Amino acid sequence: MNEGHSFTVDWWSLGVLIYEMIYSAPPFYCKDQREMFARIVNKEVYFPTDNNVSAECKDLLRGLLNKYPHKRLGHEGSQAIR
Repeated sequence: MNEGHSFTVDWWSLGVLIYEMIYSAPPFYCKDQREMFARIVNKEVYFPTDNNVSAECKDLLRGLLNKYPHKRLGHEGSQAIR
């Protein structure tokens, strides 16, 4: 979105890494790069139903992958993530 970024991008990256470790694919993946960027901007994170992932883990990922940096988990410091 060409708005720059702050340290909260690191929390986003952590969310992507955790998601990939659990689901073996990035959260907004698409072969078409433009479509993938559109998904990042416009779609909520999707959780496949065939995986036995806890509600707490999904909640963590939703917080880390929040599109709005000022609402993202960790925007006020790491204590909320701990």
